[in-house]
Amino acid sequence: MAILSFGEFELSPVASRRKAADRRPSTQELLHALRHFLYELRADEDDVDVDFVGRLRKNLLSRFQDQRQVRIRVSVARSWPRELPASTSAALYRVLEEALNNARLHGRADEITLRLQVAFPDALEVIVTDNGNSANELGESRFRGVGTLGLRDRVNAMGGDLHVEPGPAGSTRVRLYFPLRRR
Repeated sequence: MAILSFGEFELSPVASRRKAADRRPSTQELLHALRHFLYELRADEDDVDVDFVGRLRKNLLSRFQDQRQVRIRVSVARSWPRELPASTSAALYRVLEEALNNARLHGRADEITLRLQVAFPDALEVIVTDNGNSANELGESRFRGVGTLGLRDRVNAMGGDLHVEPGPAGSTRVRLYFPLRRR
């Protein structure tokens, strides 16, 4: 009979089967719970967020301004759709949350401008500009951090494009294009 030895631990095939059998119910319960959780998180493409801008203002922007003492000016184009696909809405909300946090924490901004507009008939354009320190002052590495990578990954997963660049007067501009439907 073969016995594997790892330091203090010894494991025979019989013992490993017994341990696996003992853990099988808890593993299956965990997988079931995880699948249920992921199902709840995944937005149905047919679901819509009927007031993205209102929810954004009420939940994210007002809370962010109050907690972080940052002034946020919002400009919403008349062409901005009132309803967004739920998956687009959820992803866009999280991207904006990260972009605002990056502006405050890394750029040390005290004022942020958020522009929501339609770039193409089937794409949204969102521009976040802060009055903090830009890449010119902090070096290009500022735009290669974990937060920026997370933004880029989330935007790319939705079929969009993200551009982070120095803005006017030492500011930073985050420009993203988001399709109304996944490509």
